[in-house]
Amino acid sequence: MNENESRRLFLDGMKTSIPIALGYFAVSCAYGMAAIIQGMTVTEAAITSLINLTSAGQFAGTTLICAGASLLSSFSPS
Repeated sequence: MNENESRRLFLDGMKTSIPIALGYFAVSCAYGMAAIIQGMTVTEAAITSLINLTSAGQFAGTTLICAGASLLSSFSPS
């Protein structure tokens, strides 16, 4: 595979990833607004986003953190 073909494949991949990237951008904006409204700082919200794998987990975790829940209650199955 030559350099031109590699570059074309890369650009094709970038173009096809635009819809999913826009979806993630929308969810990240919503999470950021929700975190700030609930009282988290921008740094806290960013760290929560970095260490969490799911958007649903971010929203749930932020609600628990801002409500003053203990760490143990975050892991409780009930």
